[in-house]
Amino acid sequence: MTPDQFIAKWQANTRPERAAFVEHFNDLCALLGTATPNEADPDGNSYAFEKGATKTTGARGWAKGVFSTPRHWPARR
Repeated sequence: MTPDQFIAKWQANTRPERAAFVEHFNDLCALLGTATPNEADPDGNSYAFEKGATKTTGARGWAKGVFSTPRHWPARR
């Protein structure tokens, strides 16, 4: 996916965050040339969406010792 394709696709998106989050994250992986969570860790042991954990930060995407993604996208203006 090219930067222009990514921007065009997601500027046109009207779905709510929860409905689009996984696809958006997977497209971001494609844009960056990195594996998606399922490609990198099919068992979900170290890289997964909605990883079962106590909610303290509101994170959605998780990679053990690497990152978590914010729960909410900025509001559109």
